[in-house]
Amino acid sequence: MGVTDEPVKITKELAPVKVTEGDKAELACEVHKDNAQVQWLKNGKPIPDKDLKNIKIVADGKTHKLIFLDAEPKDSGEYSVKTTGGTSNANVNVKEIPAGFTSTLNGAECEYGEDATFAVELTKPKAEVKWLLNGKPIDPERSRGKYEVVGTGTTRKLIVHNCNGKDNGEITCVFGDAQATSQLTVNEPVGIKKGLENSVLKEEEKGKLTVELNRDKPGGGDVKWYKNGKEITLGGRYKMQRDGNLCSLLIDPVDLTDNAEFTCMAGDTSTSAKATVDEKPGLIVSELQVPEVIEGEKAEFVIGLDRENKADKIKWFKDGKEVYESSRIQLQQRGKNYILVLNRAQMEDAGTWSCEIDGSTSAGSFVVKEPPLRITS
Repeated sequence: MGVTDEPVKITKELAPVKVTEGDKAELACEVHKDNAQVQWLKNGKPIPDKDLKNIKIVADGKTHKLIFLDAEPKDSGEYSVKTTGGTSNANVNVKEIPAGFTSTLNGAECEYGEDATFAVELTKPKAEVKWLLNGKPIDPERSRGKYEVVGTGTTRKLIVHNCNGKDNGEITCVFGDAQATSQLTVNEPVGIKKGLENSVLKEEEKGKLTVELNRDKPGGGDVKWYKNGKEITLGGRYKMQRDGNLCSLLIDPVDLTDNAEFTCMAGDTSTSAKATVDEKPGLIVSELQVPEVIEGEKAEFVIGLDRENKADKIKWFKDGKEVYESSRIQLQQRGKNYILVLNRAQMEDAGTWSCEIDGSTSAGSFVVKEPPLRITS
């Protein structure tokens, strides 16, 4: 006569479970002997493998447990434990946490080419959210790295890489029926709104060249100044000043080398203009010295000025008629003294000689004497 296994009897039934989403929960029963085989069912059917990723089945002696590691609303239902000697049933009710936010969505402001990050806290960790830019869905997988979505615990982040003008606007995170919205502001790269104009600068005074930029805030690219195509090293006579959206090159003091073309480069834009230096008038500090010579001798007419850079501004006259360098006339400069050298003076050279500089004139009478008579025996 054959021996059959004794049916496995359930000695402690399953008890109903109520749990809040995200919490841990368990169903437990006991059978009358150790190491018995039992089968767990959900709504009368074997539990799907995909649901077992978050459910742990434990057998410990006579005790059998179904442990929900992180309960989700989809885990709700009627669960059964089935043995060869009977079945026990119990309901699991997972209370869903309403979709919502526990923080506001931060706004962001950045420069062209920089990244912007948006972060928000959710009411529950296991949740899918959608991101929108100006009402249009963002699809990170099709953005070629432009957008990156990060989820850790209850935190959700959207990272916008390499921002540009098209990214300006409203950023929205959608979670169920709830929405969190903020603003992304991408500052345009620095550029020139109104360029340089030709200007007149006064020698030995302060000068200022100004452009109008397209933004008030510093940043967004470099602003550089050039003179005749060569970058100006700031410091010394040259300084740069920012005042709102105005950017100026300050020159103190202006000298004749600033009679040049100046260029301002702001980001990828540039503007150029001519600066003309209005020379400071030369002052006569020593009146024209007119010699008295004997015919045939060399004569030097000397005038003293307050500066050394006026050789090309001086004009010389004899009896009101301008004279120029020639075989007998040379124009020289010795420091701040300017000299007209007259070689082999002739009787007709006598008269009024004058020197004119920047509207000032100094004159004197030039006397040429006849050479003394020589008595020969």
